[in-house]
Amino acid sequence: MKTYLDRALKQRADYLAAQNRRGQSEILEVAARNKLLPVLNLQVGGGYSAIRPGVSAGDYLIAPFSNVRGPNITGGLTYTFPVGNHAARGVLEQDIAAVRQGDVHILQAAQGISQQLVVAVKGVRNAILRVRESRFEVDSSQASVDGAREKYRAGLGSVVEILQVEDVLNTALGDQVQAQLAYAQALTQLRFASGTLVAAHQATPAITHDALFTLPFDNLEPQTGAKDSTR
Repeated sequence: MKTYLDRALKQRADYLAAQNRRGQSEILEVAARNKLLPVLNLQVGGGYSAIRPGVSAGDYLIAPFSNVRGPNITGGLTYTFPVGNHAARGVLEQDIAAVRQGDVHILQAAQGISQQLVVAVKGVRNAILRVRESRFEVDSSQASVDGAREKYRAGLGSVVEILQVEDVLNTALGDQVQAQLAYAQALTQLRFASGTLVAAHQATPAITHDALFTLPFDNLEPQTGAKDSTR
């Protein structure tokens, strides 16, 4: 069962979504913690000065070539240490709580999937056994009908006897149909519980033919050849 659960947790969309939400909350927590750290900023600036003011036209022409001091650069360091940053601490506490809540949701999702798998696997196995039993009943009833008809042809039986065994055969056929329906429903429930009814990460979700007619895991049949008996 652990193998089934491990595979289901890699495919169930609700479990994957819970993990994704938890990861997003963790990113927000890291960002909130960073806001409580000291900040050291380096500021650098550059420029060019020395244009000499003037009022005549000649001053405009010679300004770039007289009293030119050249380019300059400025810099500085700014250190900020948040003291009593209650707003940032409040945001951090909220993000921490969101991460913890995400952990709880992941655990709850895993537990729910595990319970669903246990019920679904048991349901499929019981359905397989029911189909086998119904197939045996049909075969036995058919043999009885054939025997009653042979007796009638040999003059040892009656029409009433044939009708009686045919009625038993019809009942067995009806039970077989119900058993096959129960198997189909159990298989669909198992596919859903294991996350294999609709594959995760599909751009357009779709249910394939195999998802409705084949078992998602190996070794689910009570005995060898159960797949053939459920068709």
